[in-house]
Amino acid sequence: MPKILILSGPSGSGKTTLARALLRQLPSAGMIPSITTRERRESDLPGEYEYITPDEFAYRRDEEKILLWHITRGSTSYGTQRDDVFAACDGEFGQVAIMILVPDKVHDLNIIVRGQYRDDVPVVPIYILPPDESIIRRRLIERGESEASIEERLALEQNWLRESRASPTSFRYVLGGNDLTELPRAIADIRFELGE
Repeated sequence: MPKILILSGPSGSGKTTLARALLRQLPSAGMIPSITTRERRESDLPGEYEYITPDEFAYRRDEEKILLWHITRGSTSYGTQRDDVFAACDGEFGQVAIMILVPDKVHDLNIIVRGQYRDDVPVVPIYILPPDESIIRRRLIERGESEASIEERLALEQNWLRESRASPTSFRYVLGGNDLTELPRAIADIRFELGE
């Protein structure tokens, strides 16, 4: 039976690094793609994003109404298409479909998957606690983020942590640390939870 694994947490917390490691170790895993208007980054995973123009994003959001959720941070928009999530429920992205998602959308996704499409598909949300603020700041600078964007993201981090703790959908794991030395243990915990 397919499972949806949600990795959530602030920018620079290690979501992509954890997803990359899980994809290497779980041959039955794949990514649920998000759409974005930003440029491709070297660190992006294969299949993690579909890169589109702002006009195409607006069309899919406003005219086709096919997005389950969408957010805009600065001049960049992100979203996930309904059909991609439903395809993951049907196993089209592997037995473990990995999705990177902001915390305030996790409960909505759980309702859509389990309440509207397939109630037999487990949704496993994981919140990655952010490393020390100086480490996140360094990681965002390395990505080329502006100082204003970094400050906005650091402020969001506190809101997201509160939202993850208050969410009606229980996050199964809260992983953290000042670096990624905890990654092997985190992967083992996730694989155990997934039965892999």
